[in-house]
Amino acid sequence: MMEQETIDVTTSSPTTPGIVETLKERFDMPSMVEKAKLSKDKIYEGALYGGIGLICGYLVKRYSAYVVMGVLAFIGLWVLQQYGVVQIVVNWDKVYEYFGIQVAQDVSADTVIGMIWEWMKLNMVISISYLVGFFIGLRLG
Repeated sequence: MMEQETIDVTTSSPTTPGIVETLKERFDMPSMVEKAKLSKDKIYEGALYGGIGLICGYLVKRYSAYVVMGVLAFIGLWVLQQYGVVQIVVNWDKVYEYFGIQVAQDVSADTVIGMIWEWMKLNMVISISYLVGFFIGLRLG
């Protein structure tokens, strides 16, 4: 007697990944970080300054009367300093060192706006995350 061999001729269709697997592949955090070429420190800085911006925006909106009074007090102190009644000194190098902010050393701009623009270009992640957090805080307040 001859034995017959049976061959399974069913074709196996390639399995398509589900939605969850596709989303995991697309939004894989380590690969996103590598694509953006950001270090973890930059991400932490962005999150920190975004949170600070959020808090500042919320407080400005919530307590705007107090903010106006604070601004007027600073303007009053500035006027008193201009007349020589009060002497206010801030060691900006220590402030920048404490917060880890890069200083725009060779600023070619002659105006305050130009200096702010140069500083923002040096600290782009910090600036953008702070502004985004600030505007979200204004909306929430």
